[in-house]
Parts: sequence; C-alpha cells; structure tokens
Amino acid sequence: MTTSDRPIDESRAPAKTAGPVLIMTGQNHRTTPVEIRERLAFDEERAREAIRILRDGKGIHECVVISTCNRSEVYAVTDAEEKGLETLESLYRGMFDVDPSLLASSLYRKSEAEAVRQLFTVTAGLDSMVLGEPQIFGQVKDSFALASSAGATRILLNRLFAHAFEVGKRVRTETAVGAGAVSVSFAAVEVVRSIFDRLDTRTAVVIGAGEAGVLAAKHLKGVGVRSIVVLNRTFERAAHLAGEVGGTARRFEELEESIAGADVVISCTSAPQPILTVPVVKPAVRRRKNAPLFLIDLAVPRDIDPAVGKLAGLFLYDVDDLKVVVDRNRKKREEEAEKARKIIAEETALFHRWLASLDTTDTIRKLRGRFNAIGEAEVLRFTRNLPEERREELRRFTRGLLNKILHHPTVRLKKLAEGGGDPNDQRLVRDLFHLDDEEER
Repeated sequence: MTTSDRPIDESRAPAKTAGPVLIMTGQNHRTTPVEIRERLAFDEERAREAIRILRDGKGIHECVVISTCNRSEVYAVTDAEEKGLETLESLYRGMFDVDPSLLASSLYRKSEAEAVRQLFTVTAGLDSMVLGEPQIFGQVKDSFALASSAGATRILLNRLFAHAFEVGKRVRTETAVGAGAVSVSFAAVEVVRSIFDRLDTRTAVVIGAGEAGVLAAKHLKGVGVRSIVVLNRTFERAAHLAGEVGGTARRFEELEESIAGADVVISCTSAPQPILTVPVVKPAVRRRKNAPLFLIDLAVPRDIDPAVGKLAGLFLYDVDDLKVVVDRNRKKREEEAEKARKIIAEETALFHRWLASLDTTDTIRKLRGRFNAIGEAEVLRFTRNLPEERREELRRFTRGLLNKILHHPTVRLKKLAEGGGDPNDQRLVRDLFHLDDEEER
C-alpha cells in the first residue's frame, strides 16, 4: 500500500456534508512514464496560464499548480466535487498535447481528506522518486507563492498549504527520513566529508559533466569544499558546470596536473575503458610529495583501473564500496518513513476536522438564519395592526424562544466540529430543514 492509499482515522476526522470541497488531480512517476511526464510539466509560464484559465472559468474558487521534475498536480476548491474534478482534467487535456487515453490512465484524482494527505505526503518528501527528497519542499513553496501572488488562493488553500509546510518541517525535525545518501554521487560526497575534518581548505576534481558529475559537483559545493575543478572531454560542458558551482573548468589534457593538485578526485565519465591508469596517476601522485590522495570512481564501466589502488599514498573507492553506504541509508530512510506516515495521518485528521468545522459553522449559520426568518415572518403576520413597541416586544420574545430551541442543536453541532459528535447529525439537520435547498438559499 502506498502512502497516498493509506486511510486516515475516520473517527478523528468528521465527514463534510456541504460547502466548499477540496479537490486535486495530477500525475507522477508512479502513474506516468518519463516520456509522458515531461510533456505534462507546468513551467512557470504555463502554470500562470493554468491559474488564469481556472480563475476565469466557473466553479473553481481557489487553485494552486504544483510542478516538479517527476510530478504535476493541481489543487482546487470548488462547490461541486465531480464537476470540479472534470474541470481539472479538462485543463490537462486543453493545455497538453497528449493522447486522451494515456492522460486518463495517468491522472489520479482525490478529494477532501485524501487530497489533504496527498499534499502533506508530497511536501514531506514521502511521495518522491528518492524517499525524503528535500528539494520538493521548496518547489511546493514556490508553487504556492506563484498562485498566491496571482490572487488564486484564499482561506482554504492558504490554511492548507501553511499546514503542509508545518507538516514538512515536523517530519524533518522528528524523523531522519531525509538523512543519509541514497545516490552514489551523494554517497561519494559523504565519504569525502567523513575523511576530512575541514572541507573549506580542500580541492576536489570532478571528471565528467554528465548527470552524476553534476550531482557530485553540486553536493561538493553544498558541503563547503573550497575549490572545485571540472574536467570533461567537451570543454564547454565543463565550463558550464564549473560556472554553476563557482568552480574552475580545465581541459582534459590537463588531467595529470589537476590530479596532482587535488585532495579528492571523483570520476564519472561514460568512457568504455579506464581513463585513470597507473601510467596516468603515478606521476601525479609522485608530484604530491606523500600527501594522500582519495579517488572515487562512480562510473560503470570503471573509469579508474583497479591497479591504481595499489599505489602508495592513494585510496580508491568504487561504486560497490558506495553501494553499501547507499543501501544502508535507504533502509534507514524506509524505517523513518513509517514514523513520518504516522505524523501525516495525525496532521491530516487535524486539518480535516478544521475543514469539517467550516461546514458546521455554515450549518449553524443557516439553521439560525432559517428559524429567525420564520420567526420574523410570523411576528409581522400577527402584528400588522399593533404599534411598533408591541411588535418589538414580540420580536424579543421570539428571538429568546428560538435561542432556547436552538441551544442544544447548536451545542451538538459544535461538538461535531471538535471531533466528538456523530457526523450524521449535521447531515440530518441540513436535510430536515432543507438548508441546502437551492430555492430557499
């Protein structure tokens, strides 16, 4: 069972009966292959357009569009659940050139407590391709800020997203779901960090500017390595990556010189044969005058000839060494994820009680409004020929009588809002007094 499929404790989350409905629809790496996901992405311009379309249409009162590298989701507030969900699905059909049958099989839809739980799960990093991924928290914040600046959020989504950010922070504080490297690039940097007391005096060389090289360079910058040197067969790619991390790009011909001046070398090219062999590395090690050198090979096939590891003053780590670290950390994250899911279940029930209280407040308001309208009509009917003073006396009598009659139902409904009443009470009251009758609103 995935996180998004876990039921919340219904005894702690009263059912909504009417009023604004929270809905969402979207797709992610679990439902959609990458070649379709990349076609269903909302960049900032497209997200703004989606918000404008939803705001200009009918039936959607609030909306937020979330888009990350592995998902896109739209959260909205509507009065009619099914019609609102159809509107969100129509938005996808209208904005993206994707076969309708593929789209239908990719999109998931949720409402009320399930939609709340989905957002909390996403914000906490539990619905990510990499469990505990921290970047998505910031991406959700950016998405909300975009919708808020466009005037697309009001009381319900403002409260929901504020709560989601609190949940994300609580999960980070109370669990270690984001701790430990779960990619070989990050594991390589963890090894580097464990070797040196200080990194702000160290130089790291990254060979290769592909995906693994980019991640390694960015992680090195993140942990405070003083100097990052990037080498690549294509110098322009090396220069681009070096610019992103505040490092220095060098040409591949400067490999020996770069190694000689490094404390750590991380190699991750797609070369079919080792590029760091004994004849290449030995002269560089000799120039280091006994200073230790750490080599980390992230490539498959390997970039570094295993024979290099036998050279004095040199320490070599390969992918298998790092995989032990990755597997250990992944297992720890899974264990911590169970704690995080319990937090999300608690917070989902808490928010849903608040959501249900909106209905309860609306029910009480409509119930009192209905009785007061009946009372005023009857006062006017029986006091047409009486002076205003007598009419006002009867009004006070009527209001007092109605307050006494409505006292227990009001208390009962408020108890429901606090999670201690029967969810059917509110539905029964609305049905008995036709509070949702369009003709009498």
